[in-house]
Amino acid sequence: TGAVYLYHKDGTEWTQTRKILGSDVEVYDNFGQSVCITGNNLIVGSKADGAAGGSGAVYAYMMESTPVGEDTVPPLAGDFDGNGKVWTEDFVLFVTQFGRQQDDAGFESIYDLNEDGEVWTEDFVMFVAQFGKTSGTAKTVAELSPVGKNQNAELSVSIHTRATTSLSSEDREFTVELSVENVTELRGYGLTLDYDSQSLEFLGATAGEDNLLNKAAGATPLFLVVSNPDRPGQVWIANAVSDSKLAKGEGLLASLSFRTRSRPSDSPLPITFSAVELFDAQLHLNSVSAENLMKQLQLVPGQNRLAQNYPNPFNAVTCISYQLAQPAFVTLKVYNLSGQLVKMLVKENKPAGWHSERWDGRNSSGRTVASGIYFYHFTASEFSKVRKMLLLK
Repeated sequence: TGAVYLYHKDGTEWTQTRKILGSDVEVYDNFGQSVCITGNNLIVGSKADGAAGGSGAVYAYMMESTPVGEDTVPPLAGDFDGNGKVWTEDFVLFVTQFGRQQDDAGFESIYDLNEDGEVWTEDFVMFVAQFGKTSGTAKTVAELSPVGKNQNAELSVSIHTRATTSLSSEDREFTVELSVENVTELRGYGLTLDYDSQSLEFLGATAGEDNLLNKAAGATPLFLVVSNPDRPGQVWIANAVSDSKLAKGEGLLASLSFRTRSRPSDSPLPITFSAVELFDAQLHLNSVSAENLMKQLQLVPGQNRLAQNYPNPFNAVTCISYQLAQPAFVTLKVYNLSGQLVKMLVKENKPAGWHSERWDGRNSSGRTVASGIYFYHFTASEFSKVRKMLLLK
């Protein structure tokens, strides 16, 4: 036999308010084995070893309770691993719960951010709004995550331009594909992209066709793309599988689309990646350096092309632009209506990229030519193109 005593605290004094015997289990069965603290009242449940109404042992259960006060940091919505920051590892965890309802096995209410009994699109939108936020107890991933299984992973990038037929804004669109190799076990990844928003426009990102995570037949229901609201030109990207089909080997991680805001130069692209975070099945981390990936890459056209001169007609100087998909020996000549050579503008090797030449309406002797129609002929290896222009005075 035994008993449980309930007490009430008044100031520093405790006063017994109730005694519960093992035979009272039927009366207090609603307590079960629960314990709670309400104000200054300590409530414990009772349970008899014997049948209801009979004798038996009485158990008291105690738990610690921390009141929310001025020194308590409130929970950060979306911080599922409790490290004080809503980041890639939280996204990986969120993906594993996406689509589950409260009646499903394994459902965890912490991921149901809008508390409607289902982890769905609304919760993802709320999670995206929280992404990147921190609390006062934030710790870095490196402080919390043991070294993962992808320590030999290496990154690579490639650039692809659109092969269009005119020098429109579309001609300056390009994609950067980020790939990885030597992966042992990949459940998800995250990366931070920085670019010069003055010279580039970010058009969006996708996981890309036949990406590494999907090659393993894994389900990737969500692809995270979040622009940092506090830093123009910075984007957070993450992807993860929602099942147990992990990726390995090599393949594409993400395809990023951009448009240049002006004619591209021969300088390296103003795009950088911070270290890419790779997570294995246990969410153990490997940070793969991507600092020097873009330094040796330049944007080059998808094909050779000669543009119409601008302005046209012109009365003083006009500009003739052309582009080379590969280094080539280039000639650019101006002819009159009689087919006579007026001036050789270019006759030299040129690197791949975008180029332009100016013609001031003078011939090879430096004399100003008469008004009228002229032709300019461009050659680059096997490529040849002729256009006409009108000089007015």
